[in-house]
Amino acid sequence: MGKALAELDVSGPGYWPSARGFAMEDTVVEDTVEKGAAVAEGAKAEEAERHIDFVWTTIEKLQVGMLTTRAGQHMRGRPMTAIARRNENRIWFLSDAETHKEAELLRDNRACVLFADPKEHTYVSLSGEVEISRDPELIKSFWNVAVDTYFPQGPDDPGVILIGFQPEHAEYWDAPSNPLVLAIRFVQAKLSNERPDLGENAKVSLQ
Repeated sequence: MGKALAELDVSGPGYWPSARGFAMEDTVVEDTVEKGAAVAEGAKAEEAERHIDFVWTTIEKLQVGMLTTRAGQHMRGRPMTAIARRNENRIWFLSDAETHKEAELLRDNRACVLFADPKEHTYVSLSGEVEISRDPELIKSFWNVAVDTYFPQGPDDPGVILIGFQPEHAEYWDAPSNPLVLAIRFVQAKLSNERPDLGENAKVSLQ
């Protein structure tokens, strides 16, 4: 046996190719795993962008949202015309300084904004923080004819304030608007003894 070991030449060309083969196989496997992970991450990022785009597109389409703030132990909501600035991740509202909104937000700057389109069965809920601004140039940049109805003195009216809402988290629900489609899905759910598929629901990070 000692002689057999002594005669085994591990330095010759017939020994090492198998070791290199194993090394090459390991490299191929690692490359495949890395490429698979990259593809998965790319798909995840695309899906996140799709959700974000849906949220902002809905806000821009509906334009009016329910701004909800805390008033002591109660929550108060009121419809407000939203000026969406997607690139800034911010929604602006022109408001009257004489209302209670400013005082409420100075005590607690957390807020929620809701957008709803019952006809299309689309709903978006946003939570985040707000800031109050009296920047005259910023107010003028958002001014339009419709606002003149509320503030006849124009953008220089001292009673005008801007509420800047920065959304951090969003959740949306988007169901088929066709009642026939919904009826079919309810029937399918009944037959399969499962919950009906009522559309898409997603939680979205906007930070």
